[in-house]
Amino acid sequence: MKHGKGIPMPKKREVDKNSFFDEIEFIKIVGSDVLVMRQVPVTSNTVYDNANWRERSYDSFIKRVGHISEDYVGGIDWDDINICTPEILPLTEIDGEEYVQVFFKGRIPLNISRKEVN
Repeated sequence: MKHGKGIPMPKKREVDKNSFFDEIEFIKIVGSDVLVMRQVPVTSNTVYDNANWRERSYDSFIKRVGHISEDYVGGIDWDDINICTPEILPLTEIDGEEYVQVFFKGRIPLNISRKEVN
């Protein structure tokens, strides 16, 4: 870290715009269902122009819902799991780039009879 004479200082880092927003995941039992929600802030160009990102994000959410179903219900029944179409809502604009929120939602019905009792 020494760049010359004097006190050693770390290099200056540029501010990362992506650090302003965090991805949030929410899991809650509501009635007889497990509600799974994920909020992903991203630039609008990425959402509208990058089909690969949309596919990977959606597939990742489906995989996560499967893992949550195994944890809460004890198995996966894709016929009963309801995954909604992602919603895109405007968020803010920073340095000329528009950021949007992509909301993924899923509902897993609880079947108490599927859990094993020890």
